[in-house]
Order: sequence, then C-alpha cells, then structure tokens
Amino acid sequence: MISHLYPLSIQIKARPEINLKSGDIVILNVIKRIIGNKWAVGLQGRVIPAYSDLNLVPGKSIRALVTRSGDRYVLKLTDIENSLHELLLREGLSPDKVSERIVAGLFRCGLIINAKTVHQIKKMLNRMKLNPKRFSRLIALLLDKKLDISSTGIEDLIKLLGYGEGNPEKERRFKRRKLPAQEKDIADELKNSLIERQSEADNSLMLFNHLKGNEENWIIIPYSFSCKEASGGNVLYGTIRIQYDPFQDRPKRFVLVVNRDREEIWYFNLCAAEKEFKLNIFCNSNQGIVKGRAGLRDLEVKLQNLGVKIDDTIREDSNFDGFSLPDEGYLYRSVDTVR
Repeated sequence: MISHLYPLSIQIKARPEINLKSGDIVILNVIKRIIGNKWAVGLQGRVIPAYSDLNLVPGKSIRALVTRSGDRYVLKLTDIENSLHELLLREGLSPDKVSERIVAGLFRCGLIINAKTVHQIKKMLNRMKLNPKRFSRLIALLLDKKLDISSTGIEDLIKLLGYGEGNPEKERRFKRRKLPAQEKDIADELKNSLIERQSEADNSLMLFNHLKGNEENWIIIPYSFSCKEASGGNVLYGTIRIQYDPFQDRPKRFVLVVNRDREEIWYFNLCAAEKEFKLNIFCNSNQGIVKGRAGLRDLEVKLQNLGVKIDDTIREDSNFDGFSLPDEGYLYRSVDTVR
C-alpha cells in the first residue's frame, strides 16, 4: 500500500544495475501508467517500476535530482513550474504569486498540498502583514514539526523565527547586547540571550528548536547586538538558522540573516558540500548589493583561508526563501515502491 504521506515525488528501489549517486541530475522518461500510482519509467536504458501521485504524462522527460535514502533512490523533480501550476488548479486554487510561494514552501518541506492549508497560511500572512517570500517557508517549517499554526501564541513565535524580516515598527526587540570584541565570545552571548528569556513565545521557540522535521531539521536563533560599525542606530539584528544532519551528526547549512537599518536585509547562506563549504550572499536592496560587491573580493580572500568558496556575486533575494538556494531541487516526499 502506498503511503499517503508521500504524494508528490518519484522513488525507485536501488539496485546494482543502476549506477547513481546523490547529487546526480538525471533525465527520467515516463513510459506508461501500469495501474493506479504505479508507473513504468525509463532510466539509464532500463525500464523500471516507480510510484508517484503526480499526473505524469507518457512520453514526457523529467529532470530530477538524485538523493539516496536507505535502499531507495529518491528523485526530486527540479523542473516543477508546470507541476506547481497544475497542482494549484487541481486543488481549486488560483495560481497567483502568493499561492505559488506558499506551495513552494510546503514543497520544500515535503508536505502534502491541499487547499485548506494554503488558504490558512494565506490568511495568516495577510493578517500579520508578512511578506510571503520571507515567511511562507518558515510557516511550512512549523507544519513540518507538527505545530498547530492556529494555536494561541503561534504568531509571537513566527515573529521570533522571522526576527529582522517582518515589520520593524511592530517587531519585538530583544535586549541588545554589545557585540563582543573577541569572536570566541559571541557564542556565549547568544547562549545567554536565549537562557534569560522566559516568555511564552520564548518557550515556544525552545520547543520549535527541539522538535525534528520529517526531512530537514532546522534550529533558529534570534539575536540583537549593538555594534559601532553598523549603520541604522548601531544595531545588527536577525536570526541564525542551522540545518542539522542527524545521519552525519553535524550541521550541513548555516543561514545568517542580518538587518542593518530596517530596510536592508542580508542573507549569508553557507552550505557544506562533500569536500568544501560554499557561501552564497543575497540582499533585498539594489543599493546594498552595489555597495557590497565593492568589498566582495576582500571577503573572498579572508574566507579562502578558512576553506570557504564564495559565490562570485551578490544576488537579489527575490527567489530566495531564506533557507534553500533558488537553484536547489524541491523536496518531494517519496512514494514507497518496495513491496
């Protein structure tokens, strides 16, 4: 029986004659529907059984990113624009930009898409006056951790998780701490700022960070530091986001969100690849991007000594959801093919 937890992806059983590894991009050829959700697909010159709740089209080729999960290959579709549009229409939803952002956020977390959830998130974004680009994925993380987004206090938690990205006039301000002169002392200051807060929202934040997601585990730490070098009232504030890999028992991604002057928001996305770290930088301000590019070479030289490769430009954040890079494949839950 196919699990209803995995409606929107393709999965095949790993077998010796299939030579794939995580990170490969493959072309999957849809041959025909066998019965129900069971399909015959072509891969590496072989016909292979697979399962998917997507309405696949016989004769169509699909581009997918390969990941390995136990004795299975999970094929994450990377070209899903048509699938997004089709899914919104199938659920009776208008394919507007806000709905697309919401569905993309749910996709990234591998969650089931339905009209009720999309409407609920859209109402929340509208009520809280939140930017769908910055908060759709964040709200999807709450659902992925089985938190009820209609519960009391959830809006305060969302403000904490998106600290530095919401309405600066209404955001809750933390007790500002002076940025330590020594880098090694910053971690202690962050720890102290978390321990000292005792409100209901702070307790919800601790709960969020302890709960595991079904596919990805994210920890989010808000911060606020006074800093002589910072503009806009000498304050730097935002969040530190850490994606933890339980299988390798180590962090695999760091995202630093920095709000400098209530208008200019920066994102530093550090990913751990197989043998290197790569940093991608995003900003919501064209003026900030121009100024930042002037110092990009100096940052590149400094990071090289730490074994970090930096992207060759600073990008506008329109297609960045605050967690995953725009060119990364969407995360679909797999459909069990093993009988």
